[in-house]
Amino acid sequence: MADEMRVSIPTGDRSARTKHAGSVTLGLIPAPDIPEKIAKELASELPELFGRRVDDSVSWEVPVEVDTLTGTDREAPEILDVCHERMLSEGWDLAVCLTDLPVYRGGKLVVADVSANRAVAALASGVGRNAATPQDTGAHAPARPRTVREDAGA
Repeated sequence: MADEMRVSIPTGDRSARTKHAGSVTLGLIPAPDIPEKIAKELASELPELFGRRVDDSVSWEVPVEVDTLTGTDREAPEILDVCHERMLSEGWDLAVCLTDLPVYRGGKLVVADVSANRAVAALASGVGRNAATPQDTGAHAPARPRTVREDAGA
């Protein structure tokens, strides 16, 4: 595609392992069921896409490790904690948790939460069979879900 956007990851942000091995590992940590199916499909497509749009000088690896904790009704910061712990234990460079449950930060519904400092993110579709409404959780949801960047203090 002629209008594809290309993004770069500053060399200083990569782990020492990545610089020496010539590869970047983005671990996907889905909840079971629908998020797991989505993650497996993404894992097969992302290496080639990242090579074109992010950095073609490295090899991209995208393992999928299902974790039931990402499928529980935790607040966004807790999901990022789980994601970060798993990333460290697996030796990955980056990690993304995927859930089909709604995720809240401070009582507000969010569709994504990111910690650039910890190299992790959480994505929530909130449309799975176990999805709870804000009334079920006692949380107040805004008219539109928002994306939050943890490091920005939101």
